[in-house]
Amino acid sequence: MLIISLAALVYLNIHYDVLARYPYQEITAEQKELIVSRLDQQGIDYIIDHAIEPGLFLPFISYPSFSIYNLEFYNPIHEIFPIDDVDLLLRVCNQAKNKEWTVDELILYLEDYHFDELEFYFLYHGDLPLIQKPTAFGLTLTSATIANYSPKDLTELKYPDDEGSYLSLRQPVAAALDELCAALDEEFKSSGCGQLVIIQAYTSYQQLLVSDSRSTYFQAGQSPFQLGDTLSFTFKSKKEEKTEWMLNKGNDYGFIGLYDPEGNLVGLRYTGVDSSGATRPKRGQLS
Repeated sequence: MLIISLAALVYLNIHYDVLARYPYQEITAEQKELIVSRLDQQGIDYIIDHAIEPGLFLPFISYPSFSIYNLEFYNPIHEIFPIDDVDLLLRVCNQAKNKEWTVDELILYLEDYHFDELEFYFLYHGDLPLIQKPTAFGLTLTSATIANYSPKDLTELKYPDDEGSYLSLRQPVAAALDELCAALDEEFKSSGCGQLVIIQAYTSYQQLLVSDSRSTYFQAGQSPFQLGDTLSFTFKSKKEEKTEWMLNKGNDYGFIGLYDPEGNLVGLRYTGVDSSGATRPKRGQLS
């Protein structure tokens, strides 16, 4: 009798269907096998108790980073920002939920940041708040970060650096610089923005990691140069006179003078013109 009972228990264990209570029994045998192989008992109970439709999680269940508990992120993010690297999308969603972001917050960030930039932030800069809308002008980066963000609207400048190469700024900044340079050329009866020489313009996160005299006050992830709205410069002739003119007139075109904590001029930073046509303060400082 004991032998028969044990045999019956073994038979029941072998043939017990852990998904018997799942309300969506139309799933195929292959799909059932996949669900059972990827979810533990707690996960299986979760999809049963919450009556989660298979179409909400089966597209993601095979990926290594899948978590049944983060579906509220996966589906809207994948619908709005579909990418080929689905596991990257899942990892970013998982990290965002761990950071206690809402889905709406993640959507807002993804309007400007790539998925790999957000993952980089979570891995290496998660101790600081991430700047929302890094495309805005006049951002303060002293207590927040943009991680390894790179602007998507960079354009090459018309004015060379000291090696004859052409650096980049964001398109609106480059356009405003062209207008400022046209005014300077008219004032000084010159060309080429009075023989302007660009010292530093857009500088990537990786470039900022390399320590040199140009980036003493700029930490990678917290530099206005990384935003593509800041330039440092000199002139081949009449340097002091033209620099002073640029500082005085730059505000009319959306630029302010940017100074280091010791009060030394770093360059010009574009902060834009507000809707009333008024420019922003004429001086900015790094702290």
